[in-house]
Amino acid sequence: MQQVGPAEHPLNEGKRPAAGFTVLRLILGLLLLATAALKAGVPPLSQADETFPPFVRLLAIEAEAVLGVWLLSGLAPQLARRVALGVFTLLAGVAASLAFTGKTSCGCAGALPMSPWIAFSIDVTAVALLMRFSPQVGRHAGTKRTIAATYKAGEFDRLFVASILGAACLCAVAAVAGFGSLSLTGAVLRGDSITVSPADFRLGDAAEGEKRAAVFRLMNLTGEPVRVVGAQANCGCTGTHDLPVEIPPHDSREVRVEVTFLGDPPRFCRPVTFLTDSPDQPRLQVRVCGHALEVRDTRDQPH
Repeated sequence: MQQVGPAEHPLNEGKRPAAGFTVLRLILGLLLLATAALKAGVPPLSQADETFPPFVRLLAIEAEAVLGVWLLSGLAPQLARRVALGVFTLLAGVAASLAFTGKTSCGCAGALPMSPWIAFSIDVTAVALLMRFSPQVGRHAGTKRTIAATYKAGEFDRLFVASILGAACLCAVAAVAGFGSLSLTGAVLRGDSITVSPADFRLGDAAEGEKRAAVFRLMNLTGEPVRVVGAQANCGCTGTHDLPVEIPPHDSREVRVEVTFLGDPPRFCRPVTFLTDSPDQPRLQVRVCGHALEVRDTRDQPH
């Protein structure tokens, strides 16, 4: 009787491709998470990565994080393989386009310079390996893992929740590390040209007639200089001394607003409007708030 070796036994059919895919998905998952982390560490207002707009980079970070977590989890391997094939094919096309247009860096690794041709080679290699290796699908019920069975086991629900939470956490970290704050992230995603912070400046309590300064920081999110030419207020008790001022691209300047505390009304919030030469945002409105304390004359009071 002819003996069947371990590698040729029917019960071991497909184990080699399965082992190869397991190693491949772990490598690709770690690679995607690493590139997402590198992109998240690049400040968007610097000129380190001008290949793509900030909102495109945020979407790329989220997509890479979700796919990386999915591949590392090992859930729904057939579907994960198909999605990974599509993603790396798309990335290869983008890298090739950047290479042919003469870009020296693809921005794939954040601030680390990487030639588009190197990125293209990595993506094409990933596609070739994903086509070569696939999850094990044996003939026996014990070795068969279908998408329907995965869904019935509730693993899709766990994968969905884990992916959303992981992507949300990574995006929050990316927003704070790269953009400086969540509010600035929102401004960039909205397409704002200039931001001003804080929106409301609290001056606190001061005696009636006293003057205090509120300091606002205006940030230019565009690639061109922006001039802040003046400011408007609803009364003569508010003035500025730092205008006009020119803000270089991707930079910021502080502007002081001097406020005189009046007694009527005691508590106030006065609007101040900064005027700029930006066609997208010619006016930026903030408020200065405070509380004027009444000054009592004690000169005629008996001792």
